[in-house]
Amino acid sequence: MFCYNNMFYVLIVCLSVYTSYGMFSTLSRKVQIQSMPITRASYIPRTSMQQPTSWLSRIKTSLGTWNARRFYQSLSELFAIKTKEEHEKHVQELQKASKPLSPTQAHLTHLTKFFLEKSYYTPAEVWEKELFLKNVSVSQIDEIIKQEKKFFDAGYKILYHSTQPLYYALYYIDTQFAILYKRLIEGQQISENIPLILRQPGIIEETQKESGSIRQKFIEQGSTHDHFDRQYLLSCNPAVTSNITNPGECTLDYWDKRRNLLGINLEAVVSSLSGIAHRSFILAAYIKPYKGAIFSQSKKIEKSLKSGILLQIVFKDPVLAKECIYPAKSFGHKIFIDIENQKTCDITDIMESYSRPSSPIKPEDIEKLQYRIVLTSDKLLDVFNKNIYENFEIHAYANPQSALEEFHKEINNIMQKIEKDFYDKEVTARIEHAWDEKLKGMYMQKTAAEQLPSSQQEVLKEFSDKIEKEKELFKKFQEFNRKRFGQTIEQTTSKPEEL
Repeated sequence: MFCYNNMFYVLIVCLSVYTSYGMFSTLSRKVQIQSMPITRASYIPRTSMQQPTSWLSRIKTSLGTWNARRFYQSLSELFAIKTKEEHEKHVQELQKASKPLSPTQAHLTHLTKFFLEKSYYTPAEVWEKELFLKNVSVSQIDEIIKQEKKFFDAGYKILYHSTQPLYYALYYIDTQFAILYKRLIEGQQISENIPLILRQPGIIEETQKESGSIRQKFIEQGSTHDHFDRQYLLSCNPAVTSNITNPGECTLDYWDKRRNLLGINLEAVVSSLSGIAHRSFILAAYIKPYKGAIFSQSKKIEKSLKSGILLQIVFKDPVLAKECIYPAKSFGHKIFIDIENQKTCDITDIMESYSRPSSPIKPEDIEKLQYRIVLTSDKLLDVFNKNIYENFEIHAYANPQSALEEFHKEINNIMQKIEKDFYDKEVTARIEHAWDEKLKGMYMQKTAAEQLPSSQQEVLKEFSDKIEKEKELFKKFQEFNRKRFGQTIEQTTSKPEEL
């Protein structure tokens, strides 16, 4: 009797602990999702670089094997499974639980089973054989999957793209300049949730109507001209581990090897910085002294990172996702997926189907699946639109993560210095004086050019037009400053007779 009473008491305690744990986990997850900062361009989630111990065994010991399936599927968990039989049992437990798996969890579950049916390897050997990781760790991938699971449980769509450090530097710098322009020149209040501006090489700034038509055409037809279409399309995988049998299409491989199909060098950074700065001639005057420092930070991040930069791209609104994403294969060609004998290109249907523990989509189709995100100024490039910045965010991961965070810190410091100069009357006066001196020099060159033979007078006309354009910009710059500061800035414009 004493024994049974004790056993009953222990059972009640265990059930109470389990119930409390389940409630705490659910509440904790909801709080984390609600309180998690929406990613602005400067926010990067910190990831652990420590290799986890055998936490799967600890989970099984404390909660029992049956409850282990409540936890997220990870690479570490697969490495802990030593035999095919253990993996089979693990999949059966996931199917019994009927809990939807996030994209990478589903990919790991279905693809491992597919590989094991075709080989004599254990689960751990399968992934050790396929991954070939050199610059990123399994523990970092697990942290990303954990973050992905939080977003997935909140109903968001998640995709992955890898980029070179220099490309990312341009994304980040371009975004910070755009934020400065909106705040300083246009005087707008800017949300803290602005995502990265993912500009592609050579992208054309169409009107809203034109870009809307271009985007809709891609969503309906996919890419038909790879070289031309690249400027509008971002190639993405639905899982961190997608396409591992095809490195040319694998985000994880690009991330680990820090490469892109489209190369970039430091000279391109200089060219791009000039283009960014001169979108606003007023802001450009304050940016100019810091271009060297910005270039230096871009060069530094290029050298300090072992890996590329993985972008975890999150669509919080399913309607926005449908408007900007289509399923694809190589070269961005649109594809339809067979789900229970029905062909579909609806990304919600596809993602929900392969997120089931028992998916109706063939494992080889899940493995090869890609997506294309369409970048146009009517949607994802319009980052200051509330519908975009509240429903679209980007997280970035790199090895070492600290180097990426240091880059953000240094660039943000430079932006703060530019803003401080912008409001400094003395700095503004020096800029005006230097500009006035430049105009004097141009007029002296024009006087010398007037001595050229009549056959070269066309050169003189071009030079005169250039002076008039520069003079007009300087006048607008002064007018802008007089409105800000009144007539407190010392007059620097030379009189006509002095010029």
